Amino acid sequence: MFLKGFLTGCLRITKESIFTGWNNFKVYDLNNLKYAKLFGFTEDEVKEILKYYNFEDKFSDIKEWYDGYRFNDIEIYNPWSVLQFVQDLVDDRDIEPQSYWINSSSNALINEFISDAKSDTYDEFEVLLQGGTIQKQLNLTMNYSSLDKGESDAFWSMLYLTGYLTTADKVKNNIYTLRIPNKEIKECFKERIVDYFAYESDTYKTSSQNLIQNLAQNDAQQVQLTLTNLLDNYISVLDVKKSYEYMYHMFLSGILVASKNQVKHIADYKSNEPSGDGFADIRFVITEPQNIGVVIEIKRADNEDQMYDLCAVALKQCIEREYYRNYIRNTNIKKIYIYGIAFHKRSCAVVSEEIKNK
Repeated sequence: MFLKGFLTGCLRITKESIFTGWNNFKVYDLNNLKYAKLFGFTEDEVKEILKYYNFEDKFSDIKEWYDGYRFNDIEIYNPWSVLQFVQDLVDDRDIEPQSYWINSSSNALINEFISDAKSDTYDEFEVLLQGGTIQKQLNLTMNYSSLDKGESDAFWSMLYLTGYLTTADKVKNNIYTLRIPNKEIKECFKERIVDYFAYESDTYKTSSQNLIQNLAQNDAQQVQLTLTNLLDNYISVLDVKKSYEYMYHMFLSGILVASKNQVKHIADYKSNEPSGDGFADIRFVITEPQNIGVVIEIKRADNEDQMYDLCAVALKQCIEREYYRNYIRNTNIKKIYIYGIAFHKRSCAVVSEEIKNK
């Protein structure tokens, strides 16, 4: 009698010794064509699911959020997130896609790697978060013992094997061209940054709440002072020597999202979403004491002398592209404030302007 077993996981099983039969198994990794279709849903399978539930019109949302994985030459959707979204659609057909996968397991290991990331790693994160690709030599035979040894390729190998990254092209000479697969994973990376700021700190809570109040009062000077205080306390999450605009974007998003969770005065929060004739960095509505539309455009300065000039550029961009257009059309919005914020290392400059609602 022959017994067969099927075991799945992210990392390789650590073999015990040369004298045990448990070592005699066959491993099929993500690039093996034989079982590539079994790592998730194919596009045809997703369409069949949507057809069964009469949700064909939701296909573009699912593709944007949960598609993007490439195993060998096969395109694969995240099965967990697809099923979770479809289940929610059954209860509410108008529900928006969200990040289901981020809550499906502990991400402590990801946090540990990101917190220890070096400047070169942040350079590469910037490329990935902007939709680009990087090339890395990966170790697909890595196990948890390898992680403990701190091997140089462990970080990127772990992100690939756990689904945070996928291949953008065929593997050549064991060199992988990597990218972020979809919007869900991009939001996961943002959430990891948010977690760094959202711990139980009275100083942080007070500062984040003050920031919302400053923004609601169109008080650019106080916004600048509050942000400077936060930069002084939390800039270590970024790389002071080589900071990028997107890292400051995530820094500010972390503050605002955490404020949203704490003081409940932020609604309709959008980051890098279509707005007017472009994509506003950040926009949201402050709901108390009245509905105030806020639009923020972020710039990174090479030196402190550039900051106020870049703030002016940011304001001009908001006005010319009408990032506040949705708020103009909303009769419930009583005031609209646009902010240009420029960062340089631990410093920032802030200018603002009120847009008269028609």
